[in-house]
Amino acid sequence: MSHPAVIFDLDGTLVDTAEDLGIALQYTLRQAGVKPCSLESARRWVGHGALALLRHGFAAQGQTPTEDELAKHCDTFLAFYSEHLSEHSRAYPHAVSTLKTLQAQGYVLGVCTNKPHDFAVRLLDALDVRKHFACVCGYAGDGVRKPDKELLLRVLQRMDVEATRASVMVGDSLADAQAAQGCGLRFVAVSFGYGYDSLMGGGAGGAENNSDVAIDVTLDDLAALPPWLQKDSSTPPPP
Repeated sequence: MSHPAVIFDLDGTLVDTAEDLGIALQYTLRQAGVKPCSLESARRWVGHGALALLRHGFAAQGQTPTEDELAKHCDTFLAFYSEHLSEHSRAYPHAVSTLKTLQAQGYVLGVCTNKPHDFAVRLLDALDVRKHFACVCGYAGDGVRKPDKELLLRVLQRMDVEATRASVMVGDSLADAQAAQGCGLRFVAVSFGYGYDSLMGGGAGGAENNSDVAIDVTLDDLAALPPWLQKDSSTPPPP
């Protein structure tokens, strides 16, 4: 019998990356001759991918780039971000201690993120936390992103874990919840993440417009995850 898994989203769940993403947005806007936004504004826009972040940044200054222009701006953004992706990013409070506790309890850990795979691995290495994960799976450039359950299934398959409710996906977004549900996993939402308001129906596409999306529990602190897993009756103890 395989060990149950706990699989985490990255940005907005394990690591607060908003400042580095915001600085990359500011740089891209300057390069385009557009007044940069504030980091506070950028923080409100992160969590939905680089293109969405760029659209918000340009729209805030009354600009609407064409798709071709946006693609070029995205290249600029990603090149800058690649060089600075861990300068200000930090693991959320109690994230590292939670990973250690889960490992000690026998859970196998993974990361499933829409962040480009290379960026995800380098960020986790820079924060010295990749060692806790049996598998890290980011966007591979093949069009497969959450909410497509295929990305999450790849993580489970690489860890040799069955897709059942014995395992858990932890995330902050509607895409995380939909991927978990598509794989038959429970979903743990974190209230401090960038996508939480949208997940709870605070924005277009939020949970109020997707009544079939199930949240098993919402946590305000990752430290509450191991106790919840131990208490939840649908989680068998790791063998």
